Amino acid sequence: MGEFFKVGGRYQNRIGEYEVIEVKTPMLHIRYVENGRLQDVEEELQERIVRNLQREIDIANKPPEAKRVSERPKAPRRKRAKYEGFQAEDFLDKTTGGSNWRTKAGLAGWLAESLAERCGTDFDSWAPQRQTTVYVTTPDQCGSEHLSDSVQYFVSTTGAGATYGLLVRRPADTAEGMSAWDRLLSTLSDDESLAASLNDLLTNGSAELSWYGDTWGPGERETVRGDETGLTFDRGNATEMDSMDGLIERLQDAPQDQSVTLTIESGLSVTDAIAAGAGVADQLLELMVALSGLFGACAG
Repeated sequence: MGEFFKVGGRYQNRIGEYEVIEVKTPMLHIRYVENGRLQDVEEELQERIVRNLQREIDIANKPPEAKRVSERPKAPRRKRAKYEGFQAEDFLDKTTGGSNWRTKAGLAGWLAESLAERCGTDFDSWAPQRQTTVYVTTPDQCGSEHLSDSVQYFVSTTGAGATYGLLVRRPADTAEGMSAWDRLLSTLSDDESLAASLNDLLTNGSAELSWYGDTWGPGERETVRGDETGLTFDRGNATEMDSMDGLIERLQDAPQDQSVTLTIESGLSVTDAIAAGAGVADQLLELMVALSGLFGACAG
């Protein structure tokens, strides 16, 4: 560390352009060019963000044919299966039988490859044993050992139907600014367009947001929904209205002494999920693409 950034150099993260005032590994002291705001940030994270943004720019600037060649996964993948849709057995409390939705050759693999094509980032899928859930994330974050502090797209089935969206987790007693959760909240606080996109997803009914600590009872989970009048916060028997700024403040005040979980998700009943047929894959994909800015903020 300490060789990538130079004092006086200008770099770009997902908030904006900044100048490095001081390199004090493992932190940087920076000043944002647009508003002069000073901030101490994690050096390793900022290097990863700079490299990821440059990669996204390089991909966007390539001609279509070059994109298709360069974005082809380096590791061999199974040929994408044509997913035909959920079956009734997929909503039973078991992981055998039904369709191949949890496999890399089925819906899970299709979502990973489709997200890679749409977002310009490599994705892979993984499925925990004995769970009717599948996760899609960057290859380095696949596996249960990463689940406590990571960002993951997910699809899950129960007897009530299918849920799908984005999952963010932060372990207990994590140093401030060092988790996917903290990176998300920092970006939402500074990036008005990203906060507006989340607000739009909630107020137009595309998704709802829930968050909770690992010691909370069912009535303590907070769920945020929206409509044309604004955001509604439900927690137990209490319901109140608040703003996106209020939501960010609530999440920033999450207890540090326990792990916390946040989901932004939508769902389908069993009947609707089965009736959608093969088109259910596109329905799930569109929400995940709409959440890609939030995923990128978490991943850095």
